[in-house]
Amino acid sequence: MRKLFVWMIALALSGCGGDCGSQGGDCPEGQVVCDNRCVDWMADPEHCGQCENACLQDEFCYYGQCLPKCDGQCQTKGELRCADAPDNGVVSCDHHDADGCLEWGGLVPCEAGETCSGGVCSDTCDNECETDGQTECDDDQDGFRTCGDYDDDACLEWSVVTGCGSGEICEGGECVEGCIEPDEDCKEWDDCCDYPDQGYHCCPVFHFCVKDFW
Repeated sequence: MRKLFVWMIALALSGCGGDCGSQGGDCPEGQVVCDNRCVDWMADPEHCGQCENACLQDEFCYYGQCLPKCDGQCQTKGELRCADAPDNGVVSCDHHDADGCLEWGGLVPCEAGETCSGGVCSDTCDNECETDGQTECDDDQDGFRTCGDYDDDACLEWSVVTGCGSGEICEGGECVEGCIEPDEDCKEWDDCCDYPDQGYHCCPVFHFCVKDFW
């Protein structure tokens, strides 16, 4: 991917004039000057791949290309989890399509006599949670899971995520009114709590809050 991006920059520089941007002496490595400021062509939605190449309102800049906004379903590439009941098998977190976001892949079924527990198929099982009915927030604070027995084994496991409503985040295992604090992990296009200024949203590719650009 990096070689492809370098090729894209070289092609752009060879085919445009003074508006293409230039390496600035005061810019961090990998950034260029566009509109008298340092920008990263790999991620800047106003200068995506080259200066003045602005992404549309429903797009974001990913490795120098404007792509439709998407919601990452998971955060850690290679993570494994058990498929939602009644399916008995494993799904993996990866780039399974071309939208630039991580998502859960297709079901890899467990063998006969095995049950998925803790992201692994086994002929025994381990409790994923301790108390039937307890709740916990998912990693992104946009919903909660409930502990219970949702499959054919005798162990407890977490349910699918129950999403919070608009303007809510999950705290203490329940949905409450609020927003993601700046500099914390975030996903989708959640509202972020304000700095002294207004208008911050989550950038799901990099998982931090940014000033609105649409």
